[in-house]
Amino acid sequence: MDADSDVSRINTAAGDGTPVTVSEEVIMVLGRAAEGSRISGGAFDVTVGAFSGVWKFDEDRDGSVPDPALVAERRSSSTGTT
Repeated sequence: MDADSDVSRINTAAGDGTPVTVSEEVIMVLGRAAEGSRISGGAFDVTVGAFSGVWKFDEDRDGSVPDPALVAERRSSSTGTT
C-alpha cells in the first residue's frame, strides 16, 4: 500500500471534512463508481463503510468469514433494500 496515493489520502481524510486533491483519473473512476451505484439501485457501493467491522481488511485480518445474516443486514442498510 502506498500511503501517498490518492486513495490512501482520501481514506486518511475520510469523515473529517478535509478536501483531498486527486488526479483526474481518480475523479473518473469515482464517477464511474457512482454511476454503477445509481444503475444498480445501490447494490454496488464503492465504499466499505457499511461493512466496517464485518470483514477484517486491516492489520487484524484473521481469515474469518462473517455470519451471512450480518452481511445481509449491512448490505440492506447500505442500499436501503431488504
